[in-house]
Amino acid sequence: MLDLSIYINQRYLATSTLGDLEESIHLGRQCITIAEHQSIEDLAVCEMSLGNYLTDMYSLKRQKHQLDEAIKLLQNAAAHTNATPNLRPKVLCNLGNALEKMYQLSCNLADLDAATDYLKEGVDQIKDFVDQPDWNKVIQTYSGNLNTRFQVTKNESYLDSSLFWVQKLIGHTSPTNPLWSCHKRLFCDLLLARYQSRGQSQDILDAVMSAEDSIESTASSRNAIEYCLSLCSLSKALIARYRKANSMADLNRAMDCATEAVNGVPTTHVEYEAILKNKSTVLSVRYERLKDQSHLDEAIYLGLEAYREAYGKGSTQGSHASHLGVLFGTRYKVKGDLNDLQTAVSFCEKALTLESSSFANHHHLAYWLKVLFQDSQEKNFDILGRAINHAEEALALAKAVSQCPEMSKIGYNVAEAYEIRFQETDGRSNMADRVRSKEVLEKMMAFEASPALIRINCALFRAAISSCESDWDRMYRAAEVAVTLLTIISPRSVSQRDQQSSLSEFSGLACRAASAAILAGKTPIEALQLLEHGRCLITNHRFEQRVDISHLKGIHPTLAERFEWLWNSLETDPELGDSIDAPIDRSISRRHEAERDLLITIDRIREVDGFDAFLTPKDPRSLCGNKAFQYIVVINISFRSDVFIVSGNDIRTYQLQHLDREKASDYVTRLKSKDLSMRETYRLLEWLWDSTAGPILDILGISTSSHGLGWKDWPRVCWVPTGPMSYLPLHAAGYHLDQEGRTVLDRVISSYSPSLKFLQFASENSVRAVAQRQYQDVALVASMVYTVGMPRLPKAGDESKAIAEILQAWIPVHKENTPSRRSVRERLHDCTIFHFAGHARAHASDPLQSCLIVSDGDITIEDLVKEKLHLRPPLLAYLSACSTGITRVDSLVDESIHLAGAFLAAGFQNVIASLWNVSDHHSADVGKLVYKSLSDTGISQSSLAYGLHRALLELRSREIKNTNGFQYGPHRDFGPDESGSPSRAVPDPYSWISHIHMGWVN
Repeated sequence: MLDLSIYINQRYLATSTLGDLEESIHLGRQCITIAEHQSIEDLAVCEMSLGNYLTDMYSLKRQKHQLDEAIKLLQNAAAHTNATPNLRPKVLCNLGNALEKMYQLSCNLADLDAATDYLKEGVDQIKDFVDQPDWNKVIQTYSGNLNTRFQVTKNESYLDSSLFWVQKLIGHTSPTNPLWSCHKRLFCDLLLARYQSRGQSQDILDAVMSAEDSIESTASSRNAIEYCLSLCSLSKALIARYRKANSMADLNRAMDCATEAVNGVPTTHVEYEAILKNKSTVLSVRYERLKDQSHLDEAIYLGLEAYREAYGKGSTQGSHASHLGVLFGTRYKVKGDLNDLQTAVSFCEKALTLESSSFANHHHLAYWLKVLFQDSQEKNFDILGRAINHAEEALALAKAVSQCPEMSKIGYNVAEAYEIRFQETDGRSNMADRVRSKEVLEKMMAFEASPALIRINCALFRAAISSCESDWDRMYRAAEVAVTLLTIISPRSVSQRDQQSSLSEFSGLACRAASAAILAGKTPIEALQLLEHGRCLITNHRFEQRVDISHLKGIHPTLAERFEWLWNSLETDPELGDSIDAPIDRSISRRHEAERDLLITIDRIREVDGFDAFLTPKDPRSLCGNKAFQYIVVINISFRSDVFIVSGNDIRTYQLQHLDREKASDYVTRLKSKDLSMRETYRLLEWLWDSTAGPILDILGISTSSHGLGWKDWPRVCWVPTGPMSYLPLHAAGYHLDQEGRTVLDRVISSYSPSLKFLQFASENSVRAVAQRQYQDVALVASMVYTVGMPRLPKAGDESKAIAEILQAWIPVHKENTPSRRSVRERLHDCTIFHFAGHARAHASDPLQSCLIVSDGDITIEDLVKEKLHLRPPLLAYLSACSTGITRVDSLVDESIHLAGAFLAAGFQNVIASLWNVSDHHSADVGKLVYKSLSDTGISQSSLAYGLHRALLELRSREIKNTNGFQYGPHRDFGPDESGSPSRAVPDPYSWISHIHMGWVN
């Protein structure tokens, strides 16, 4: 009968069928009645078995009398096995497990101490006998108990011991053993606990992989409960990794795992409330990212349900209350309902009553008290005082943890509370509050165990205070920390959309940091390097991938192959994941491993003689002189405006006192909304001259027209604008209507570059192109006169026909009148020149979806950046379409995610693009004139920018001579047909100011 009860109980463990558990308990009671007349050992086995069944029933039903009976039976079994060494460790293990469950219910430390004592005795008796059947379970239960003691006492020695035993378990257990998945799940939980204590990112990566192992094992063993528990552990690990790397793929998987776990665990199971809370947590994180109100509402609903499930369980009820406090407070910020804020404070106070030693509980209460003070009409400084006290207590408790990742977040709260009191009292409370705020922020922004995102916010807060005090050196140092951390929040292992999401929160940071560096008296090169370090970070990753390592292959082929292999591993799309048939998607984990190994490999490469500067930016002065640009002009616009002038000899910086960011932004807004009349557009060009271009050309000594010079002798300037200046036509700045030569167009040949990194990559592509002259030059000319849902472009066909005829005099031309996505992408790899005349779209919210529109769909930036055209760099991409040189997402303007930038990053040496909407007629005119100029000068690196320059001069001249002969046609964008007056008082500037050249001149 005992064997039958054990068999049925094992069936319950595999299927979670309640009837099997009830039947095993019924049989277990009969076994005890029979065993009372047999040996003490037989009785002990029956008592232990029934005690285990009742413990399982408690886990399912959570009725205390079941646990009381289980403990009594197991205590009797322990008393009956003093002389039975083979059975006693198992009995002690089960008794310890039951007593720990009683502790979780009662929070009576005596129960936990007794559990530890029994378990330790059992371990001492069995630890050296790894072949015994019960060794696995005894060691695992003891390890879990040590973890509980760590959670209660925060004594890290318990955590270390627990990890030691679990690693030993994993090493001595076959993956086919059902207990192996339990060990792996416990290992995941322990690694997450260690991360929360020591802040080592590797623990998160290892925790995810361990949980994935557990799920893979339980999926095959069909243990439903263990499978759901493993899903919950993986969900927690993925959220921890998401908070470090901001990968939406991790967040989506965490949501899937949390949902499946909730759906799969019986609502009566002892872990149900913990699984509910986990899903509530994941939903709250999704709300933070997506701002979907339904996620927050569901998080609150599940959080309340979990709180009710945990009622009476002091060991977990406090964490549930604290969680709800955060959720209700978050909803207050969304809806502004004061009842939500009061509920948030009430839950946080309840949590603190239950767990007064929790730094998280003090932190949350402090935060919402601070919000309550700020949002109350009558300022109650007692409330703010309470907030400060609890914030300080949270910080003190967090400091007791060796490397608490939450430290910087807690410290930020402390600093903000003091700064609020300082501001509200106009400093009347003396400077102590301000001093304390600065002191905490200095430490928090340098606390490496905290996530980089929080540390950036601490550094920006510190910089803002320094700015108020005109302490430029401190502001510079804080801003430098923030800029340096930007690379950490946009790792290579996540998708570009994730990188965009992270970086968009800190738009303009690098520009402000460079301004601070200038005010702090740093050298121009130091300020410029800081500016470059914080801009175009996403594309810079691609430049790293496409660096020429042929020399490294000759010296150290193993390192070169390792570098290429790791980058290829990172090139796969992280949003695609593994095959749908795979039981576990490990693709994201592999990417994180690859990035870790890549960073190690880069460090090793830099140890090789001659490669100490591998993947570091060149001195910008090396990009000037000889046949290249005479000057690179970097315009930095933030709370002040400065220009960096780079020449072959030096780098100088000057303040542009009349360049105002607010006015520049206003012009950009009006340009985007097509709200500038022609007269106002000329005023824009004149303002650009007075505030920016004129003073710069005066500094360069270019004060007269260059029309008397040969085209090769014209001064060449590469403009590198930042912020809103990226949208404005610096090449067209000036007073065009007076025809006195006070324009950029009359004095220099202009090119643009999104950053110095782009320019360096373009120059390297130029070198590659020279080395690969054995390839035949071919031109691809594509046009789209008819596009579904778009205005017809009659001039696009004429343009492509005329350009093909010009090009055929030098090189073979492949012409496509209705190109497809496939044909264009394939032929890009073989062409030297790509000319596209048609519609383009600059996406309003996701720059990766900006595209050229062809016959069967879109060729997006997302498509283009995957191309490796740098292996045989094409000379020119001419994009005769609207808005191909800008992004419409202002928060990402300094990342330069636009079509022109995508073609450069893909490997083209030069791009001709447009800043805004351009009429079909004007686009065709510019294109024909550019290629006509090239037919006179020959096609080369140096003639491309001149060809565009000459075309713009010609069109400007035509417009000035004839102000009444043009009527608007359809634009080459996604907008509706537009028409203007056939008679104008001023020449149309839009016929020529929109087109720009990007790339390298040599």
